[in-house]
Amino acid sequence: MNWVLVPQAIVNGILNGGVIGLIALGIVLIYKSSEIFNFSQGHLLMLGAFITWWFAGANETGDELINLPIGLAVIAAILVAFLIGFLIEKFTLRPMTGQPLLSIILMTLGLAQLIEAW
Repeated sequence: MNWVLVPQAIVNGILNGGVIGLIALGIVLIYKSSEIFNFSQGHLLMLGAFITWWFAGANETGDELINLPIGLAVIAAILVAFLIGFLIEKFTLRPMTGQPLLSIILMTLGLAQLIEAW
């Protein structure tokens, strides 16, 4: 075993655990505030990651997408994700207020499928 890599493995574990912890915190926060498990949470998280990549990255051919610095790309992605989340809440989840629990769960499953197909 190469002991030189141990500190790097510890830092990688802490960083990966932090990301997983933030995902879990988001799921718990949504569940505690609405008492409904949002099955589209993972898809929305991945959509945010793709938006960030689109603002910051370049594609396989080397053509630039937008190619912002990472700090600006994260800020822009947060703004776009906020707008998408607001529109989803306003037009899909808010009209479901007072509906049976199964209907709301099916709405989040349908939203997940829509994001995955997009």
